[in-house]
Amino acid sequence: MNGKTISDVNPNVLKPTRKEMIEHEKMRSQYVNNSPAAFKCSIGSSSAPVNRLVDAQSAISFLQEQHAEILKGLHQQVEDLQKQCKGLQFSLTMQLPYLSDEDKIRITTLEKSLHDKEKECKELREEMLKNQQKINKLKKELHVKDQIEKQLKKELERHKELTRTNYKPRNDKERPTSVEKLRNHDRIDQPVPPPKDGRLKASVRPAALYRRLLGFGIRSLKDSSSPPRVDSPPEIDLNSSIQSTTSSIPQLPRLVGSNSSPLRQRPLIRQQLRVSSLESGEKQTLSIDQSPLTNSFRSTADQKR
Repeated sequence: MNGKTISDVNPNVLKPTRKEMIEHEKMRSQYVNNSPAAFKCSIGSSSAPVNRLVDAQSAISFLQEQHAEILKGLHQQVEDLQKQCKGLQFSLTMQLPYLSDEDKIRITTLEKSLHDKEKECKELREEMLKNQQKINKLKKELHVKDQIEKQLKKELERHKELTRTNYKPRNDKERPTSVEKLRNHDRIDQPVPPPKDGRLKASVRPAALYRRLLGFGIRSLKDSSSPPRVDSPPEIDLNSSIQSTTSSIPQLPRLVGSNSSPLRQRPLIRQQLRVSSLESGEKQTLSIDQSPLTNSFRSTADQKR
């Protein structure tokens, strides 16, 4: 190794300890003592084993020299790599840009602003998700209301159709004309004022009074028995109303007279009207007898004090 040990090659990389140096000196002394010259002097005439031992020792020496050369090359490569690493670190340090205090403050401000924007974006996404859920809920409610509205429209159409079929308007030919004429002839909308003397005057005719009473009764029956208003209101049969009205009035006994026809032998219907005067206190009763099949009537007036 040209008079140099392994530690002399690169003392910074491989530096043997004291123990290693002692062991190395022991091996060296053994190698000197076991040299071929000393071995030949001691052995004498035994040449064959000595030759093999010399060959082995020479081979070991060659391997040690090769090992030392390899270690030297490795130490040189490590040193070169260390120098290269230092150069790269220096170049990297020189290539890095220099940041001033203003740039650092600006970078810090931008990082904080970015963090705030990310937080705001997250809140907006959560709010958007809640609004979307509300929109879906309102859409479902609107769909349910539309279904209910459609169902109600169908029910209304069906109700109108049933009303049209149940309450068809009658023809003008089927309407009673006589009772309508009587009802429209004399109305009882304006009541007759009582006379000053408390007596019925001759100008108040029993026929007109009866017609007024009859029209008032028919209208009251019509108002009480009429169904609720619809698109086509039903017509009331006035003949049936007259019959129901006349059947509720008490009947009088038969009249005995010269005219004994079957028509005149039927019982008469009596209607009474009592009028009292506030000044004189006199009471006057007007009785009207009418046949249910004819419009003939007679009236009697009684006075009571």
